[in-house]
Amino acid sequence: MTLYHGGSSGKVPEETSYASIFPGAGASLFGILASQTARDRDAPLITFLGGGTWTRGEVFDGAMSTADLLSRLGVGRGDRVCSILGNRIEFIHALFASARLGAVFVPINTAQKGETLAHMVLSSEPSVIFFEATFRQELETITREGGISPALVSTSPECGGTTALDRAVGPGGASWLVVAGKLRPPEEGGDLTAVNGRDLAAILYTSGTTGPSKGVMWSHRMGLYNSYISSLVMDYREEDVLFTALPLFHINALFTSFVAGLMVGARVVVAERFSASQFWEQIRDSGATVTSILGSMAHILLRQPSAPAESEHKLRLALVIPSVGETQPEFEARFHLKCTEIYGSTDMSLPLGIPHGVTSPLGSCGIVLPGWECRIVDEEEEEVAGGTSGELLVRPALPWIGQMGYWKMPEATLEAWQNLWFHTGDRMRRDGNGWHYYMGRLKDSIRRTGENVSAFEVERCVLRFPGVGDAAVFGVPSDLGEEDVAVVIVPAEGASLILEDLRRYLEERLPFFAVPRYFGQRSDLPRTTTEKVRKDLLAAGEAFGDLVDLGRLRSSRS
Repeated sequence: MTLYHGGSSGKVPEETSYASIFPGAGASLFGILASQTARDRDAPLITFLGGGTWTRGEVFDGAMSTADLLSRLGVGRGDRVCSILGNRIEFIHALFASARLGAVFVPINTAQKGETLAHMVLSSEPSVIFFEATFRQELETITREGGISPALVSTSPECGGTTALDRAVGPGGASWLVVAGKLRPPEEGGDLTAVNGRDLAAILYTSGTTGPSKGVMWSHRMGLYNSYISSLVMDYREEDVLFTALPLFHINALFTSFVAGLMVGARVVVAERFSASQFWEQIRDSGATVTSILGSMAHILLRQPSAPAESEHKLRLALVIPSVGETQPEFEARFHLKCTEIYGSTDMSLPLGIPHGVTSPLGSCGIVLPGWECRIVDEEEEEVAGGTSGELLVRPALPWIGQMGYWKMPEATLEAWQNLWFHTGDRMRRDGNGWHYYMGRLKDSIRRTGENVSAFEVERCVLRFPGVGDAAVFGVPSDLGEEDVAVVIVPAEGASLILEDLRRYLEERLPFFAVPRYFGQRSDLPRTTTEKVRKDLLAAGEAFGDLVDLGRLRSSRS
């Protein structure tokens, strides 16, 4: 497969033929795997640090065996297959097995818990849930109370299987790994054209802003085109080693790294999680040549003491989002690499970026990429003058490379697609040469450690704490380059609250990245005449007085 790479003119093709990029079996995710396996079964495809290396053929066989398991459990075209798995080979098997059957893959963030996890599971109505052992009790509760009965298939032998799984493979239950080994040998036959590029491939949940989390519907073509655009920016080559320390249930690790690497025949190396103290040693020891550094990772790395490994690697390029801005020259000089940037989201893939080989202004997130149209508008949706900031609107110029809507949320889909343009909720400005500069979020969402935090969902959890009468959650600038989460509460009448107790309560019910760092109390919240909370005043520090810092982000990351 030949991928276009931009030249020094800063121009990219205005017309791109999807068929010329992904011919034949490449119309589906599984088709890409099958094509590359046919080319060279023994080529290494993916390495999990501490967990072994799998060739293309081994991934293909594992996907076929897992597809057989799903088929025995009654999974067919259009059925949902949930995955609550971290960075491990079973995630990859589940992805391609679902794609092989025409089922819909639903990867869920392993940090989710409580009502948000329940919403994602219940709204997707899965036939099967692949999960890690720690989720078993909560999943059994969610499915029982929600009135659904998917087969629960664990990666851990000690967890056993559900009744549905027992019927498929015999009494006693077994782990997924054991079950897959009992299935018939994988068959390479079958009609790959039964699944095509316009079919629904995945539902990817993203944080809500004014309501529950939304499931973005991705077609096979959207996933593959996202990966193609990633190659346009990163100049992936067959000899490359792509390294990611990001979770596979996010689009960067899954499509920008893994699927994109598969498409060009490269090898992908996956760490369990990001570790600032081990990052450069992992980069060096894996032989990585390209990587992605998202969220606060770049700022954290700059704050680490210098170490030999940070200059002993083979890394030639790093995708750094968001841009490190004025510190980019320092970042590149210290770590002996070049930075590039791309703009995108789970909601609408990758419409902007810096094509490889094109020199961009410092701080820009790119120009409009092939297959996309973009506008920057004011509140009346009129185009703003060059250099003026406004909301970024985007839409695909090629069929099926944009989202298919929000799963079971037609109203949210219509709201996002006003006037036939997708409203990103991001503030952007564009200079006279077509370069775009990200200016922040318009919507009520907080970007923290590379994750989107829904203020709505955090507020909903805060309001369930005894003694809380009202609450507002908002973002404040972080010393790590993105935002920290802050909450201001209004105690219920006669109530006395201990903020540390509230924090502990939230730590038990929210993913680590959504737990507020800053807490405050006041007698009321500033509001507009229509009773909307003035979070702009809260974030600016004009309405709450002092916030209490109850500690930096607490997580398992080192």
